[in-house]
Amino acid sequence: EFKPLTFTPPSAKDFRRVLSNGVPVYLAPSKEVPLVTITFTFKGGNYLVPEGKGGLASMTGAMMRRGGTQSMKPADLDEEFDFLAANCSTGVGSTTATASLNSLTANLDQSFKLFMDVLRAPAFDSDRTEIYRKEALENMKQRNDDAGTIAARESAALVWGRDHFEGRVTTKAELESIT
Repeated sequence: EFKPLTFTPPSAKDFRRVLSNGVPVYLAPSKEVPLVTITFTFKGGNYLVPEGKGGLASMTGAMMRRGGTQSMKPADLDEEFDFLAANCSTGVGSTTATASLNSLTANLDQSFKLFMDVLRAPAFDSDRTEIYRKEALENMKQRNDDAGTIAARESAALVWGRDHFEGRVTTKAELESIT
């Protein structure tokens, strides 16, 4: 037997702050573990990708982190994040782009500096871009191997149409055309 679980979700307004430039920030402190997680969410995504450039948003999102920065080669950036025990990720979806940092509290200053370099000055290393492209092409070959993936793709096409960003399917030619 277990005691009844009583949980009252916290109110977002208790954690909301507005910076001097008008950007809303949500700060939810916790002393349980010595970690800090920062997530930025931006407007953007597949809906902005022009016809014929399918895969561009996803590639951009992945390569912001994978491709190094203008001041640091990709392998050096990977090594520095590993040394700091920090995790940085970037991605672009249908209507938003996100960037996240998870860092030990003790390393936050150094980790945050690297994180901001990733966001402000991505390098899009050509070798890493080609690796990403090859991975995406390989995934494309396997996209009909799972019934759930097929159903989701075809449902989106039926609901939105193939001309809508939610119903588009990236082609090999589109991926290969991205520079």
